[in-house]
Amino acid sequence: MTYIGMDVHKQETQVCIEEADGAVIREQRIRTTRERFTALLGGRPRARILLEAATESEWVAQHLETLGHEVIVADPNYAAAGGHHTVSSGDPEGAKCSVPRRLDGAESVGLAEPDARSGPRCGSSCAGCAIAGART
Repeated sequence: MTYIGMDVHKQETQVCIEEADGAVIREQRIRTTRERFTALLGGRPRARILLEAATESEWVAQHLETLGHEVIVADPNYAAAGGHHTVSSGDPEGAKCSVPRRLDGAESVGLAEPDARSGPRCGSSCAGCAIAGART
């Protein structure tokens, strides 16, 4: 299975695509639009995609699911450190591409199953937690 990590922002998204063994297939920054997600991932076989809960996460997750991918939206404050690496949209020259290698064991990185519903994890009503609670 292919694993994809995305750091989604309003204007641009950093995308990292890896094979199960951790070999990086592709890393790039794209515009955060349905058209760009479709162009990059529309023809790919089903992959497991991890998005960090953010303002744009809900519509991006819904669109990626229409393309046939499995999507997990994670609260960035909830994921455990074991085996979890961040896809950074900072300086592209310094960005490191790495994705949670074992998303099929979602609990091991502090994530709920995609269909399980739960409330905010930080105990507040912040937007990021609300999105994560609605999607994870």
